[in-house]
Amino acid sequence: MTGVSGVYGLVAQPGRAPGFYSIRVFIENIRNERIPDGRGFKSLRARRIRGEYMKQKEMGRRFKPLEHKLVPHHEILDEKETKKILAEYNIEKEQLPKMLVSDPVAVAIKAKVGDVVRIIRESPTAGKAVFYRLVIAK
Repeated sequence: MTGVSGVYGLVAQPGRAPGFYSIRVFIENIRNERIPDGRGFKSLRARRIRGEYMKQKEMGRRFKPLEHKLVPHHEILDEKETKKILAEYNIEKEQLPKMLVSDPVAVAIKAKVGDVVRIIRESPTAGKAVFYRLVIAK
């Protein structure tokens, strides 16, 4: 598809699972570029599923990942905190797990390449679990 940059999603109706045919029709609509070019969310109908398309430039206005209940708290560490964490674990910055700068949460917190992000997740067994990610370009 030329010049299209966005996200496609399939949403099953409650109590009904989409069948192979429904999914195939939705994929064919995308392949044949029968996608809406309007603003925001638009629906494509294919039997028991609802297909939605949202343009990339509209994602920032509509989708706020930090407000979702399943997204844990993210924060960018300053240089002092980063050095302390790296010393505590006796590792180099490049040894940290990675996170793309294009990740929706990285975009939301305005992380730049080279930043270290602290992720704090609620855990039923540990109370709070802390993770660190290095922001990379690709």
